[in-house]
Amino acid sequence: MILSGYPYWDEDNKNADNLIEIIRKKESDIDNLYYLIQERDSFINALHNSLSWRITFPLRKVLDFILLMKKALYYSFFTIKNQGFSIFIKKAYLFITKGAEIFSGDDIYKNYYQFLQLHKLTRTDVNKIIEECEDFEYKPKISIITPVYNVEPKCLNKCINSVIAQYYQNWELCLYDDASTNCSTIKCLEKWQNKDERIKIKFGEKNLNISGASNEAIKIATGEFFGLLDNDDELTPDALYEIVNALNKDNSIDFIYSDEDKLEMNGTLSGPYFKSNFNLDLFLSNNYICHFSVIRKTIGNKAGWFRTGYEGSQDYDLFLRIIDHTRNIYHIPKVLYHWRRIPGSTASMYYNKSNANIASIKALTDYIKRNNIKGEVVNGIWPGTFRIKRTIISESLVSIIIPFNDKVELLRRCVNSILKKTDYRNFEIILISNNSEKKETFSFVEKLIQQNNNIKYFEYNIPFNFSKINNWAVEQAKGEYILLLNNDIEVISREWLNSMVEHIQREEVGAVGACLLFPDNTIQHAGIILGAGGIANNAFLRKHKSDKLHLTMLIYRLKSGNKVI
Repeated sequence: MILSGYPYWDEDNKNADNLIEIIRKKESDIDNLYYLIQERDSFINALHNSLSWRITFPLRKVLDFILLMKKALYYSFFTIKNQGFSIFIKKAYLFITKGAEIFSGDDIYKNYYQFLQLHKLTRTDVNKIIEECEDFEYKPKISIITPVYNVEPKCLNKCINSVIAQYYQNWELCLYDDASTNCSTIKCLEKWQNKDERIKIKFGEKNLNISGASNEAIKIATGEFFGLLDNDDELTPDALYEIVNALNKDNSIDFIYSDEDKLEMNGTLSGPYFKSNFNLDLFLSNNYICHFSVIRKTIGNKAGWFRTGYEGSQDYDLFLRIIDHTRNIYHIPKVLYHWRRIPGSTASMYYNKSNANIASIKALTDYIKRNNIKGEVVNGIWPGTFRIKRTIISESLVSIIIPFNDKVELLRRCVNSILKKTDYRNFEIILISNNSEKKETFSFVEKLIQQNNNIKYFEYNIPFNFSKINNWAVEQAKGEYILLLNNDIEVISREWLNSMVEHIQREEVGAVGACLLFPDNTIQHAGIILGAGGIANNAFLRKHKSDKLHLTMLIYRLKSGNKVI
């Protein structure tokens, strides 16, 4: 992106003369600032060459060493606290031998640790939650569905204990062992038998894979709602309380999901995933719902629960069929689920040719066929993301409106990029000159019109008012769709207009926006987040387009009081 070619305009500067005066004043201010910087540089150079600066050199070095030690102790504390003493020893060795940082965790990791401390439940909070659980008018039984296969007893025990530790007590845990070959897994399950009447365990004789095993666990469940829990993951103690609390506020909810994070093998928490409320287009791009998910039994029965042949993405397939039957979906904006990051698991790795990826594309393809959506499913930008590339039903005329005020180089770059890099062919460009004066501007426009019969030119010479100019231009447009474009935009993708028409043609869509990048491939605009920066701010501003952008939602949570809309 380049800064807009338009002069700044507000209520106090309505005419060109005032604008010119403001620009001259700004130029004068810049000159003054330049001389101020030169004076400051001269002062700093004189200070560095002074006798007092050279005498105090050893003292400053000592102070620098003290600050370095303070930083080292701080990072050491975080490393031991979050990653264990053995990891600290390794990092300390690298620091001593190679000068590497003791603590290599990034800001997002440290911020999440601070976030957890900030939102940690106190004893008073816990007592209040327990009292509320007893006072609930509606106390549905929640059946936790957990298929088991060759899981390490240590992880399985922690999984089961996380259910037992729930503040809300009306639950049952339905464990189905899918013919495990690991004897320690079987022995672990046997030890849990008869320890709590709410724990139901069934042993399979034939391996059914995760979909079949989950369905077998469902058969022994008697609850009104079913929650999905993997055999090596953990729930937070308030997970079921939050579910039932939501249902007491609205008992029509059929499908509930929460935020989640990752549970490292050393017991630390990382990778928080703060999610949006239900967003169909986002969900059709990736299974952001995932964990912790709780489904009303009657809705799951209608959907048919899990299907074989979708292993690796069986939850995604189920959810895609659940939303065919209900849109009474509720998001709890709290981390209620810890997804254990075991080497080789989906939580640790995902690639575009994995079984999970193939199953996801298959499930999404089924969804668009069931819902009569014409198009195809292709892989998205990152592993685990997808795009439903919709068929353009009718290539209707798109009117591209570009107001400008001289700045011919900007205009040339903008228009030429449209003409050279647009696969969608049925468009017209409407150029609106607002008080342009330069000869080269008019020469360029005249040549454009001569060479392209889909370019129109108008003059609307009023005091600058961006809204009024665009509204006037719309009246000159003949297209079914209107595309408002600044003169400082450059097209970089050939399918940019196809991609926008794919969605604007949908009856339920009234407007479509595109992601805008700065020249260094960082994001200039990708939507608006309310609450960020006090009132609102651009989503992912200045983040690189290749970043794992959902992680940045943590920063917005921290700055906006745990509210992201």
